[in-house]
Amino acid sequence: MSRGVCAACGRIGRIEAHHLAGRVNDPTLTVPVCRDCHRGYLTPWQYADGVGLRHDGVDNEVDTLRALVHGMFRFLALMCQRTGGDPAQLADDCILTARGFSSLLDAVGPPDRQGRWSPDPRNADPVAGPVIPAGGSAAERLHDLATSFLTATEPVAGVDPLRVVLVDIVADPERYLDAWEEFVADPDRYTQMCATVGEIAEWSHNATLGLLDLADPHRRPATGAGSRTELGQGLADAGSKLLDLHHAVIAHHAEEPRAVR
Repeated sequence: MSRGVCAACGRIGRIEAHHLAGRVNDPTLTVPVCRDCHRGYLTPWQYADGVGLRHDGVDNEVDTLRALVHGMFRFLALMCQRTGGDPAQLADDCILTARGFSSLLDAVGPPDRQGRWSPDPRNADPVAGPVIPAGGSAAERLHDLATSFLTATEPVAGVDPLRVVLVDIVADPERYLDAWEEFVADPDRYTQMCATVGEIAEWSHNATLGLLDLADPHRRPATGAGSRTELGQGLADAGSKLLDLHHAVIAHHAEEPRAVR
């Protein structure tokens, strides 16, 4: 272990490498986190989700991808909980999204495949509280996080809009943070941003319920759930909204005079 800044909560201390999908599923994809975030939440969540973590277990592509989906959205959920306030309310949507996509992938794979896993209700599913970041610049944390998710989403289809945003962030995280600060300082643009984020969050919530319905034919259909075609179109629309917002932020920043530091 070495000292550094936790990518989840921003505190300075001894840093451990958390394997987003579990070491046995992907030994190279890690994010730096503090001991509390790692052993107190991220690892217990993997056990609660049922992610296959046994080194003597049998792995397969379907469940490896499910582990990655759970790992990515659980990490986002932890960041939301650690931030507190309004972002903390998005944590449940992150967890629900992970379960929805995981359930769909599970249904697509052979039901008798070796290495198949499912959530384990016997394991605790703790909720993290907010903390005040104490180390590292926001730009450095943003760069490390965007780099990790850019690597994690490489094998995942249908996330091109997200990857466009991540590439721009990695290229110049400080400029991107400046752009956001300028963008949200404008009341009209801030209102626009909140509306767009709200639409994307609503789609994510409804689409996840739809995925759960498609994965389990015995489950009572949720309000707002649709067919695979409708869910696919919803994903495309959400991606377009994300890109539109991204381009609006960059364009607004280009119009503003750069502050002298």
